[in-house]
Formats: sequence, C-alpha cells, structure tokens
Amino acid sequence: STVCAGDNDVPYFVAPIANAIAYVWALPPNTIITSGAGMNSITVNYDTNAVSGNVTIYGNNLCGNGTISPVFPVAVNPIPLAPIITNTGNLLSSNSPIGNQWYYEGILLAGDTSQTYFAPYNGYYWDVLTINGCSSDISNHILVLLTGVDSHSPDAINVYPVPGDGLLTLSITTSTKETFTIIVYNTLGIKNYEETNVD
Repeated sequence: STVCAGDNDVPYFVAPIANAIAYVWALPPNTIITSGAGMNSITVNYDTNAVSGNVTIYGNNLCGNGTISPVFPVAVNPIPLAPIITNTGNLLSSNSPIGNQWYYEGILLAGDTSQTYFAPYNGYYWDVLTINGCSSDISNHILVLLTGVDSHSPDAINVYPVPGDGLLTLSITTSTKETFTIIVYNTLGIKNYEETNVD
C-alpha cells in the first residue's frame, strides 16, 4: 500500500474470481503492468513521476464485466533530492535536517544519522537521505584531510600492539608540557573511547 516513485516489480494479486477468464486492473497514474496483464497476479513499475491513487480489479468473460473490487489505496512517496553536504575542517553538514545516513569510503556508518558528522579519518564521505522509506541518490563526495596528525614524530607518539585485542598501550613524549585529547574509533568510524585533558 506504500511505494516509492520509481519502484519496480511491485506485485499485486487477487484470489481467482469464479467464472472470470480475464482480469481488468486499474492502477494509479504513471504506472505500467510489466507482467501478468489480464491475470489475477501482476507486477507493476512505478514511474518516477507516479502519484498516489487506487488499485481496483474486476473479472471479465464473454458475458461481460464482473463487479469492481473495493478500492485499494496506494500512497506513492517521492524520492528525496540528493542532499548537499559541506564541511568545515572535518565537521560535515547536510542541508537536510532529517533522514541522513553518512558513509565513509562506501561503508555505511551505522547509527550516524544526524545532520552533522565529525569525520575521524582521511578519505571521502557522503550522505544519503531516506524519508518515508524512500532513499535519495548519494550526495556530493567530500574529501577530508585531517591536519595536525603528523605534527609529532613517530618517536613522540607510539601505540602498540597494532593490530591489537582491545588492550593498547599509548605513549606520548614531548619536550614541553602539552595537553591532549585521546579518542579511539573503530574501523566503522564509531567512537569507542575518549579521554580529555591528558597531560
């Protein structure tokens, strides 16, 4: 009863009608029966400009038409426009306040559905909107290049063992007193740990 504009291969069926040798379907505007025309089971494609409407059916034989079925309403939801994303450093923002799903290098970032996303890695990020069960095309891609990551030599910051089993040792050696924030992300970009004001 609910589809997206542009959906294909949507099935409809009715129990066999006694004495019917053909079935006559009426569908919402801008749809086409792609298989089963004249049968009690059909497959329908919804054009991208399809609109909500009703499905009805009646049986037919050499004596005439049968009674038209009760109306079956179908809501056709539009496909959202692809979002446009922007960034300030590694803070990404979508122009849509709802329906966002963020991706990193083709990986869905589970649970990251806010209008903004803090990108923890170098690489390409994008967004897809899903509203009323209908998904947009992908947004523009933004390349995030983090700055400051290599401001210390490898001898100054050391993490081991890598890969590890979740128990890691982090050593930081600097010539002057500094304060750090340590954030650990998994490979899906989900934050697992954060500690601030580490001297």
